[in-house]
Amino acid sequence: MVQKSINVLHLSTYNYKIHPYMKNILTLLIIIPIFTSAQSKSGSAKALPLIESITSDTIKGRFNQLLFEYDQHKRVISIIKKQINNSIEQIIEKQSFQYNGTDLDPISRKLVLFDFDVKGNKWNLVLNEHQYFLYQNGQLVGDSTLYLDNRTQAWTLKYIGTVSNSESSIETRVKIPSKKDDEYSDSDIYLDNFYKDDSTRNISDDISEHDYGRSGRDRSFYKYEKYDQMVNPLNLLNIKNALANEKLSVTTDGRYGNIAFCWYFMNQNNALTLETSTEDFNSSIDEIYRISYTYNQYNQPVFVKTFVKQSFRRIDKPYKSYQKHYTFRYKQ
Repeated sequence: MVQKSINVLHLSTYNYKIHPYMKNILTLLIIIPIFTSAQSKSGSAKALPLIESITSDTIKGRFNQLLFEYDQHKRVISIIKKQINNSIEQIIEKQSFQYNGTDLDPISRKLVLFDFDVKGNKWNLVLNEHQYFLYQNGQLVGDSTLYLDNRTQAWTLKYIGTVSNSESSIETRVKIPSKKDDEYSDSDIYLDNFYKDDSTRNISDDISEHDYGRSGRDRSFYKYEKYDQMVNPLNLLNIKNALANEKLSVTTDGRYGNIAFCWYFMNQNNALTLETSTEDFNSSIDEIYRISYTYNQYNQPVFVKTFVKQSFRRIDKPYKSYQKHYTFRYKQ
């Protein structure tokens, strides 16, 4: 076949006439390798393995872990956050996703959250929610959430959230309805704002705020200046549209005055730098992260190393430095 190709090129150089039938063969010879290459690239993209777990460092026999579970259609059916202490496992948080038929976007999510009672020396269920996603043209535009009241064992409307997703930002606003017993005020508002980089569409700034009205507010700030050009495994998941305004952490949720190292569903790539701060009066520490990765053959992170430098906010004085590591595992 190689020799024939050389002969054809030789003939064309000397302006010999080529039969129309031969022209068709030449066209096919040119197109087939390109089509095969395109198929190969497309197949490679589809074959990218899905994230199975993210695990933190082990410190004094304890570590945290995020586990991802899928159905036969490769849709996420649950995300489980665990704390493992000397081989004893405890679920801290579990998200379960529900679907209509074979649709890729979930219609709802059930969330349960547990907290450790130091006095009682036991884990207690502190939150039980059922959230319904609202979409428009394939984008999340809001949600409504019910919660299970432990006293009445009845499902009650907790809040209705709105989401605005534009080229430059994703803004989420949730207002907790007021109650007769004044447990919540009319100004009890939660805000999440993700601002996108103009060129990469990765998140450049993240601001989370809980406004208590007269009681003040808690805010946490995240600033990302650099990203790699590799694959963010969360962006491959079918739930990325439903959770475009959310992020994951192996510790806290990293919002409303809490600070944690997080991963975002909407990012195409993985952050290399991060600066965090908070307006929470209980914390006066700012953090600067420098992040590096080891990747697999699919350009996905398998090991994450973060170097963290802390400083006092008000006096701009170094406090301490430390390292954290995370391991990513993928389904085979």
